[in-house]
Amino acid sequence: FLQITDNGAIARGAVFIQRPGKMRFDYAPPSPVVMVADGTLLTFHDRELNETTSLPLSSTPVAFLLRDKVRLSQDLTVTKIDRGPGVLRVSVRETDDPEQGELTIQFSEAPFRLEQWAVLDSQNRLTKVTLIEARAGDPINPKVFEFRDPKFFNQPVERFN
Repeated sequence: FLQITDNGAIARGAVFIQRPGKMRFDYAPPSPVVMVADGTLLTFHDRELNETTSLPLSSTPVAFLLRDKVRLSQDLTVTKIDRGPGVLRVSVRETDDPEQGELTIQFSEAPFRLEQWAVLDSQNRLTKVTLIEARAGDPINPKVFEFRDPKFFNQPVERFN
């Protein structure tokens, strides 16, 4: 993946997604960050600082990307649909908590597949993630979605990229 923030910071790495609820962003060096969703929590870990922060996955904008089934009529409010040459963009907000942020998902049309998403968080910070060389349907080792805090397990966080 390629990630670009609204302040121009660029990061690369590998992303693994397994619905429902599981995701891992393994940032490539020099970024020390790994982000893991295990179905319940979204955990951020900084390998350099050895600091970990976890929050309920359900309280994050990416939670609805990871749902087993997304019901637009109940869970989300579509705020915008944009169709360009070969692409479809859909912007959504949580119906029950629109201040949480907005997610814009971009799909290619032929073949229809996820290409990019952009998260506008509750502090109005924009982060875009573009999938590069994406593969769908490949088996993913379940360990990819496990996070073992090195403060408690005395071992470094494994890299999967």
